Amino acid sequence: MKALVLAGGYPQIALIKDLKKRGYTVLLADWGENPPARQYADKFYQESTLDIEAIETIARAENVDLLITVCTDQALHTVATLSERLNLPCYVSSQLGRDVTNKRYMKSVLQKANIPTAKHMLCKAGEKLPTDFVFPMVVKPVDANSSKGVVKVHSLTELQEAVVAAQKISRTDDAIIEEFVQGRELTIDAFVQNGKATLLCVSEIQKIPSETNFVICRTILPPILSAVVENKIKQVIQQIADAFSLKNCPLLVQLLNRDDDIYVVEFSARTGGGEKYKSIKAYTCVDIIGATVDVSLGIQPEIQPQRSEKKYLTEFLYCHEGTIDAYLGFEEAQKAGWVDNYELFKKSGDEIHNASSSSDRAAAVMFVADSYEQLMMNYQKTMALLQIRNIHGNDIMRHDITIH
Repeated sequence: MKALVLAGGYPQIALIKDLKKRGYTVLLADWGENPPARQYADKFYQESTLDIEAIETIARAENVDLLITVCTDQALHTVATLSERLNLPCYVSSQLGRDVTNKRYMKSVLQKANIPTAKHMLCKAGEKLPTDFVFPMVVKPVDANSSKGVVKVHSLTELQEAVVAAQKISRTDDAIIEEFVQGRELTIDAFVQNGKATLLCVSEIQKIPSETNFVICRTILPPILSAVVENKIKQVIQQIADAFSLKNCPLLVQLLNRDDDIYVVEFSARTGGGEKYKSIKAYTCVDIIGATVDVSLGIQPEIQPQRSEKKYLTEFLYCHEGTIDAYLGFEEAQKAGWVDNYELFKKSGDEIHNASSSSDRAAAVMFVADSYEQLMMNYQKTMALLQIRNIHGNDIMRHDITIH
């Protein structure tokens, strides 16, 4: 049996290992020359996971039995489209794969189902924009990964520039404008079985302070929530499952929480990216990667979350512009027991230009403790120790965006 995995990040390493345990020969496709998961695959193709024709050529030539991805958004559309075209198993149809990865269709269904979400309008290339906006507003491409092209704007001039930039990023030349809703940002991980949505965990996400961009710098699991908000979250994930006819799939929902109200920003039929699959397993004992493979193959996984009492924090590290040479203090912090785990996303010689999207992360550091107080003590000691040095021996790690 052969499986073709799309995208070669760290979560895909866990996916490849799972597939090999099931007896699959694993092929990997990724746009990068040497993605982290490449060394774990049996064969590698350097192709964009968004190039449906190129991926179809590989799938047909290799006569694959399964096309799959996890923890990544836009590649899910490719998987759904080609699985239907090639009569391969998949947990979503091609139309559903489109609807959950394109904000144009997603927002329309959310609105019709009366699911609370920010007011919005679609902007197609060449169309004239209205001038009666109440600023600030948020501009997004309708179909992009890693917060690319997502910008908060404060004037009509900024709006016009951001819309053009977002349309250039979009593969369909579409942008969406939303009202800016102030509130705490929460990420909801859930799993749908036979149409019933089960809440796995809620994380609070915090972003780099900016007047324009929305780049995640940390997640805290679990956040402190009122019973009212938690009940509303459970209701809204079921509303989403019903509105989009989700049957058996992972579910990731991003929402804003203000007082006791919640507003859905967007969602997808996938699990969270980065290190989220590890956090979910540690916090709930649910193997979200294995469960996603199960539903892809038509198998019903056991989803019975057993939530831990421990507190978790993941810090994403970014750098000022420069060329990375060395990471210092990471092993020492782990040996001291302050850090539970860490991942290095960039290697020596990689150039860092900015912190405009999650793909610019240099590393991630995971903390686990019995209390929020202990969590923050371990965090502060670690952040004071860590350095990411450039080729000139200077520390270019963005210490300014850590918690002080």
